[in-house]
Amino acid sequence: MGDLAEFARRTNLAAAEDGTTPAELVAADHGDACRITAPDGFSFLADKAAHGAQCADADPALAVVGVWFTGDPASASRTLQQVGARPRPVPDQDDTADFTAKNGGVLMVRPASGAPRSGLGFEYDGGLEPLRERLASAGIQAGITEEAFARTLHVANPDAGAAAHVPATLWISQRHA
Repeated sequence: MGDLAEFARRTNLAAAEDGTTPAELVAADHGDACRITAPDGFSFLADKAAHGAQCADADPALAVVGVWFTGDPASASRTLQQVGARPRPVPDQDDTADFTAKNGGVLMVRPASGAPRSGLGFEYDGGLEPLRERLASAGIQAGITEEAFARTLHVANPDAGAAAHVPATLWISQRHA
């Protein structure tokens, strides 16, 4: 997004049908931002887009995935659409929802009990075996697991142990078309 105030205005306009105003401009510790607060109480910050240089050795098939775990997947999905995320097809028709973020990356909504929370993962648009081999040649151990929703590469999280909420494993899911 280029202009935070315009982003907040458009988000609140899109949410007007639901009778909500999820976007508010805030001064965060890193600068101006827009806080989005969903009906389930989950909130996140949207910052002005920064165009960083792509490293020459970065793999364009790898995407960052933000996951929103919530007991109310329908309202979480509506909130993401209100901020401009674009729905993308999901293979199963349950309470899950996948989106492409406007400035890159993937957003997913997954049903969960307890307080709404976020998670982080990755998605790979290619074969997981060659990726596992590349990681192994760099000294990083990884294993492929067949999940109900997709094949995933499980990699030891280098930040595990830094805090109680940091998972021991990072998941890299194979993109399903």
